[in-house]
Amino acid sequence: MLLYKVTKITWDGVETTEYIRTAQLSFKGEGHKGVFVTPIKYDYEHPILPPSIYTSRDGKKYIIPTWQEINPLATLEDIKWVPKKTEPKPEPNVWVFKSSSGDGEYKVKQVGNTLKCNCPGTWRAKDRRCKHIKEVENEIKT
Repeated sequence: MLLYKVTKITWDGVETTEYIRTAQLSFKGEGHKGVFVTPIKYDYEHPILPPSIYTSRDGKKYIIPTWQEINPLATLEDIKWVPKKTEPKPEPNVWVFKSSSGDGEYKVKQVGNTLKCNCPGTWRAKDRRCKHIKEVENEIKT
């Protein structure tokens, strides 16, 4: 069922507006100069939280957490969630090395002032600096 705004204009120019919720909409033009029907949809933007509806004591409805006021007949069906795009985090410096013993690859990432590698040589080295980290350190120095 959808929410519609129905505006009826009589021959003498009197305009009436009502909101109805129905699955099927049909009108006869008897006694009216025009009938204008508009489906109501609300856009809701938030990067991670889905919309919820809050009804206040005085009967007003709001989409939360943005507190956008909506029609009292509106339901969650009438709300279109448009996830707000967030800026991607900057990619840390990453160096990729092919494995000398197989088809795999190892990555050295710079996190702050620290270099970290995911190869087994990192765990074997006493100072936790594998050959990949040493190569990147030499590259950074030059």
